[in-house]
Amino acid sequence: HAAANGVDDLRAIDGAEAQRMEPALSCVAALVSPSTGIVDSHAYMLALRGDAEAAGAAFAFHAPLLSARREGEVLALEIGGEMPMTLGCRLLINAAGLGATAVARSIAAMPSELVPTPYL
Repeated sequence: HAAANGVDDLRAIDGAEAQRMEPALSCVAALVSPSTGIVDSHAYMLALRGDAEAAGAAFAFHAPLLSARREGEVLALEIGGEMPMTLGCRLLINAAGLGATAVARSIAAMPSELVPTPYL
């Protein structure tokens, strides 16, 4: 599986070598993969958020998009949640995952050919 995924430096080691590398480890054998690793995805996302905020980005969590409409050069976004508001933006990135279709449909005058097809 490693080779099929482009990992060409995977190697098997015995338990003694594994314990020399990681003394708290107790095993008979292990796989070493120097070119891959485990990422703390939560910490990574927090770091990306910090970088984005430092560059001037703002995030509105727990604030669902109810609708959007074009007003001149901007999109007026109607936001729900505990603090409903109207926000304006020049660029809207629809990164809603499985909710992307619903988000696209909430935008007034969105051409139907641009509404993503959900694949479940």
